[in-house]
Amino acid sequence: MRFLPGQEEGALKFVALLLIVSLAAVYAGFRIGNTFFARRMGGEETVEVEEGTVPPEEDFEEDVMEQTEDEDLIDLEEAPETEEDIQEGIEEDDAPEDIEIDREANFLVQVGAFGYEESAEEKAEELRENGYPAFVSSREPYRVQVVGGDTREEAEELADQLIEEGYEAFVHGQ
Repeated sequence: MRFLPGQEEGALKFVALLLIVSLAAVYAGFRIGNTFFARRMGGEETVEVEEGTVPPEEDFEEDVMEQTEDEDLIDLEEAPETEEDIQEGIEEDDAPEDIEIDREANFLVQVGAFGYEESAEEKAEELRENGYPAFVSSREPYRVQVVGGDTREEAEELADQLIEEGYEAFVHGQ
């Protein structure tokens, strides 16, 4: 490309200015993104601490004791001593019913998809406690699915029932 005398210097200044503005925009986006995601993910603010300093133990113990209420404490003399004593305290009705999961069904109802397996397991456990045969897929995104049945009609009925209970649900085939 040919430049007229004096234009070459102006073009270089323009490119340099464009580069500086681009770098500033990328840096600002990076800072804003980090701040947004740190707040969204529950991150904490960074606090500078002098090297070699340790908070006094007394302050920590006082804070913990202030937060603990007497009713939360367990009296060791009243606690069950053996496993048999513990088992006596557990009623058979307290155990969740075993829900049989037929993963060979033709249709599934998806109730959610999660980036974290723990979140998916919590949702599946909630569904199982409500009597639904829910399970979580083995890879990300972790899909929470309920066995819908062998026909689309059965699966649609189940999806409608889940939607009435406040879940987001849709049917898909295997």
